[in-house]
This record gives sequence, C-alpha cells and structure tokens, in this order.
Amino acid sequence: MEHVPKGSRLNSLVDRLNQLHIDNQQQAAEAADAAKAAWGQTAGIVDGPNGSKLVLPVVPQVGEAIMVAPSGTLSVFRGDLFQFLPK
Repeated sequence: MEHVPKGSRLNSLVDRLNQLHIDNQQQAAEAADAAKAAWGQTAGIVDGPNGSKLVLPVVPQVGEAIMVAPSGTLSVFRGDLFQFLPK
C-alpha cells in the first residue's frame, strides 16, 4: 500500500473530503463514492484491508482507490485492486 504523490487529483479530492471531518466510516465512504470527479464514476464501495472500506474506480487497472479507515479518515490506496473485487 502506497500513497499517491502529493499534487495528484485523487489526493486533492481526499484532502477536501477529510476537511468535512466525517467521523463515521460508512458516511465517509458514501461521500467519497459520491465524489465521482476522480474517475467520472466509481465501481462502488467494498471491504478493504484492516477493516477499511475502498471506493473503487470502474477500471481497476488504474490501481488507485480511496481508502476509508474505520475512523472515517480518507487516504489514497495504491496497489492491486483486483484482490478487492467482489467474487
């Protein structure tokens, strides 16, 4: 798991969403899912690593997703998204 370099469009979106101070994981994930500007649309919300939620892009080859911690804090997940796709 890595963070996208500062200045990226997705990182800027995550920073803005964190400014909302949403402390509920599901509500933060839904806010991130609604912010479709990062990819034009999303593939929805799935369970991620360590109790997190991931808002996936429609094209998982992008390799970047919005990760929402149980506390509601958002960050950028970068890596293999195929492992999180529903089976």
